[in-house]
Amino acid sequence: MNYKKYILIATIALMGSSTVVNAQTSNVTNAIFSLKAAKEMIVAEDFAGAAKELAEAIAEIEPATVHDKTAGKEKTWRKRAEIYEMIARNSAKPEFAGLSNDPVSVASASYQKAMELDTKGSYEVENQRGLLVMQNLAMRDGIEKFNAEEYGGAYEMFKKSEELSIAMGLTDTLAIYNAALSAERAKDYDNSLIYYKKAIASGYGQAKGEVPGLYIVMSDLHRAKGDTAMAEQTIAEGLELYPNDQGLLIETVNMYLGDNQLDKALDVLKQTLAQDPENANLQYSVGAVYDNLGQKEGAREAYIKAIELNPEYFDPNYNLGASYYNEAVELINEANAIPTSQTTKYNAAKAKADEVLFKAVPYLERAHELNPEDKGTMASLAESYARTNQLEKRKEIIAKLGL
Repeated sequence: MNYKKYILIATIALMGSSTVVNAQTSNVTNAIFSLKAAKEMIVAEDFAGAAKELAEAIAEIEPATVHDKTAGKEKTWRKRAEIYEMIARNSAKPEFAGLSNDPVSVASASYQKAMELDTKGSYEVENQRGLLVMQNLAMRDGIEKFNAEEYGGAYEMFKKSEELSIAMGLTDTLAIYNAALSAERAKDYDNSLIYYKKAIASGYGQAKGEVPGLYIVMSDLHRAKGDTAMAEQTIAEGLELYPNDQGLLIETVNMYLGDNQLDKALDVLKQTLAQDPENANLQYSVGAVYDNLGQKEGAREAYIKAIELNPEYFDPNYNLGASYYNEAVELINEANAIPTSQTTKYNAAKAKADEVLFKAVPYLERAHELNPEDKGTMASLAESYARTNQLEKRKEIIAKLGL
């Protein structure tokens, strides 16, 4: 009697277990039916109906992903991936907005799980195709978020795109660079540096010669973090690899100027200028450094070359005029220090000062033509005209100054 009772209980338990298994299997089947219906409705442009079917598909598939009997089946995860892939494909449609916060990530993870469970490789083609689709969708979403200035979200999508490429045994240099740029825009400097380094290591920009520029960007990021030492080290590393790159050379010049190491700055500037002697900006910079070193003849020579290369360049015109003007002021002060009894000596000193001042005027006038609103130029001209007895011109400049 007891034996029969035991058998009956065991049978009931077995039937109960079978019912649960069948229920979970039917969940996957129902999800497939809803997915198929959603596909047909999308073709018919019934997006509201498709969204409803996909919501039902999600409700069916999710319990199957956590049940012992179905969670370990490749099919469960592949179908889950297909459901979320469809949502990701149509994420721009408002009807699909509430179905998933991040369908790309869910679908991607599901395809990867399906591949992991597919030990015989029976569905390798389908899962690889799914990963490729998701990689492209992640890139698409990253671009859309970047253009919408949602830089943090763009970084996550480009990062996802790169991770999916790795899962397929590929290297997507564009996704890596985009992730770096997005993180930079989001002021996530640590991740931006990580991905810029990855971009260099992956060969991004090699063909177009863009790599030196990445070292400059990374240097700027270190500086933004307040790490001046790493900023300088990064430029030095770049310059070691690309010793003739003008951008890196100019950054090196700027660092030396910032540290007031003018002689070193001048040496690097000359090295840069040797590669591009027709560069008016470089010629002007050489002149400015010479000026700061107190070597006025070297400065003037460089300014004149800069003007010859670009007659429309305001800065060398102004600086050259200022150089002569400042020298004339010094000479005038020296003349004024001569005792009034030494008339001949005073007249000679003043004549010398006036000669230099006359050299300043054409460059200051040219600077005024190029930038008529610059008050510093007008003030210098007014003083020069007064000292050289050009009173009508002085009146015109005084009027422009509003004095």
